Amino acid sequence: MDRSTTWGLLPAFEALENPACRPSSRRWLGWALLSLAVFLRITDPASAASDLGAPPSPDCPPAASAVPLVNPQVLGNGSPGSVTTAQIQAALNTGGHISFDLGPAPVTIPLTTELVVTRAAVLDGGGLVTLSGGGTHRVILVTNPQNAVYTFTLQNLTIADGATPTGSGAGLFKPTGGPWQAVSLVAVNTTFRDNVAIAVAQDDGGGAVYAVGADEVIFQDCTFLRNRGSNGGAVYSLGSRVVTIVDSLMQDNRATGDGGNPGNGGNGGALGVDGAERQVSLCGVDLLNNRANGFGAGFFSVMYDTLSSTVFNACLFEGNVNPTSSEFAGGAYVQGGPFGIYNSTFAFNEAEAIGALFLGPGATGEIVNSTFHGNLARTGLTGGLFFSTDEAVAI
Repeated sequence: MDRSTTWGLLPAFEALENPACRPSSRRWLGWALLSLAVFLRITDPASAASDLGAPPSPDCPPAASAVPLVNPQVLGNGSPGSVTTAQIQAALNTGGHISFDLGPAPVTIPLTTELVVTRAAVLDGGGLVTLSGGGTHRVILVTNPQNAVYTFTLQNLTIADGATPTGSGAGLFKPTGGPWQAVSLVAVNTTFRDNVAIAVAQDDGGGAVYAVGADEVIFQDCTFLRNRGSNGGAVYSLGSRVVTIVDSLMQDNRATGDGGNPGNGGNGGALGVDGAERQVSLCGVDLLNNRANGFGAGFFSVMYDTLSSTVFNACLFEGNVNPTSSEFAGGAYVQGGPFGIYNSTFAFNEAEAIGALFLGPGATGEIVNSTFHGNLARTGLTGGLFFSTDEAVAI
C-alpha cells in the first residue's frame, strides 16, 4: 500500500513508534484491531463506491433558501405581546406566507397550546421571534387531513421549550396520517433549543423534530441546542424519503433511552434515521458534545437496502460521548447500506467501545480525505473505526 492508501492508519503507527505517545495496553489493542479491520476490508474503491458517484468537494451547495414572502399575513401591530396563539393558528389554517410585526427587538410568544399545521405554509419569524411551548406542551404538530402533497416551511425563527413527556417531536412533530411521503418539512435559519420529548421508548423521541413518513426533511443553516428525546436527541426520522442537513450545528443534544432497538431506545444523540429506501446527506454539519445511551452519540442510522445511502461531507463529529458500559459508537453508527464519508473529521469522541465510527453489517462505501483523531474506547475494540461488515469498503 502506498502512503495515500493508508492515510487513516499512519497517525496511529507514528504514535506507536514514539514511546512518549504510546497508549496504554487497552488503547494499543484498540489501535491493533483498527488496523486489522481496515486491512481486512479495503477493497477496490470502484466496487465500494459505485453507487455514490465521484467524491464531492468540501463545498456545500444550499439545500434550501428562505422563501421570499408574497402577500404575507402579517401578525401583530408593532408591539410585543400583540400576537396570540389563536391568531397564529388562524393564519396557519388559511395557509400561505405568514410573518410577524412585533417591533424591532427579539420577542418570545408563549403558546397556550400546540399549533396545528394542515396545509402548505411558510412561517417567518424575521430573525426576532421565538415560539415557546413553555415546557408544558409541543410547539408545532404537522398533519395532513386533506391527503395533500404540501410543504411546511419554518424560516428565521426559534422553536423552544417544547415538551411531550409521553410523545415524540416536542418542537415539531409530523406523525403518520395521509399518504405516505406526501408532506415535506423545511427549516431555514431556524434554531431548535431546549425541546424535550419522551425520555424512554423503543422508537419514539426526536426532542426537536420527529418526522414519520415525510417526503423531504431539510434543515439549512439551522441550530439544534440542548434537545432531548429517547432516540434522536435533536432529530429523528422514521420512513422519510430524504433527510438533508446543510451548514448546521447540532450541539449538546441527548438520546435518553437505553438498550437500543430492540430495547428502550437511546440511539442517535443528535440525529437518528431509520427506514428503507431513504437518502441521508449531511454537509457542513457540526455535531458537537452530544450524548446517547444507546448507539451513535452523534449519529445513528440503519439501512435495509442498497437503494438507500448515508453521506457525510465536510462534517465535524467532536466530543460526542456514549457514557454507558454496554453500547458503543461515540461519533456515528452506520449499518445496512451504501455510505460515503468525505472531507470530515471525527475527534475526541468517546464510548465504552468504538470511539469514533462503527460500520455495521451490510455497510458498503468509502471514506475519503477524512481525519480520525483523539477518539477514545474506554475498555476495548478501537478508538477510531471498527468494521463489522462483509461488504466492500474503500479508504
